[in-house]
Amino acid sequence: MTVSPFAGKPAEASMLVNLAKLVTAVSEKRNEILQLQTIQIPNWKCWAAEFIGTLLLTFVATLPVVIGASSAEITHADKVVSPGLLVMVMIYVLGNLSGAHFNPAVTLAFAVRRSFPWREVLPYWIAQLGGALLASSLVLTVFGDAMHLGATTPAGGATLPALVTEIITTTMLVMVILGTSTKHKVAGHNAAIAVGATISFCGMIGSPVSGASMNPARSFGPALLGGTMSSYWIYVVGPICGAMIATGLFTLLQGWPSDETTAGRKVNLNESNTGNGQ
Repeated sequence: MTVSPFAGKPAEASMLVNLAKLVTAVSEKRNEILQLQTIQIPNWKCWAAEFIGTLLLTFVATLPVVIGASSAEITHADKVVSPGLLVMVMIYVLGNLSGAHFNPAVTLAFAVRRSFPWREVLPYWIAQLGGALLASSLVLTVFGDAMHLGATTPAGGATLPALVTEIITTTMLVMVILGTSTKHKVAGHNAAIAVGATISFCGMIGSPVSGASMNPARSFGPALLGGTMSSYWIYVVGPICGAMIATGLFTLLQGWPSDETTAGRKVNLNESNTGNGQ
């Protein structure tokens, strides 16, 4: 017969039972708090965030090119650093809402990674392309059509070098985004600094060859209104291929996301404050 170690010790047994109840109560309370911290973000807010973010990105990326056509004060560094700084700021402002994609290639990468619901891909793309188109319309209205509204075009008409450059730079960018994001969200200090710096770095090395778009939406507005649609395919094929290569490499090295829940538009407040969880 097994004898309980608490036989004849009712006080100790009672204390152990009470401790077990306390641990259970604390665990239940923690789960309740975590549930309260999970908020439902309406879809329209996510779409609006993508529209606004892509609008500002396209405006900031193209305006220095347009102004630089008539002003020697705009340097190459101004043109490539500005988009990176803008994205860094917008990640802080909008990352907790839409995930701060601002780029159809990034949205596709998250969907392929199973971190983002496929049903939201098309609305995100529409918001991103719409924001870019409005940005180019503003540039055209206020500053004129110099430099094809800042459109990205292959240097010297060299298609292959431009395409390869877009693939390589987008691969680097999306690898950084996937590595610093939480699920499908690019949010927090780590993500903002890393992604912004990568955009600027890729701009420095890629802009002399292809314009370093890495973003089909950013190139869409200027190409459509600036009359360079003939080479626009480079800035669709290049970034998409780069994003898929980055997704494949990242998944090969890191595996699939542990939490593949993509239903709804839920954001954990604890997770939205850190860029390491993409």
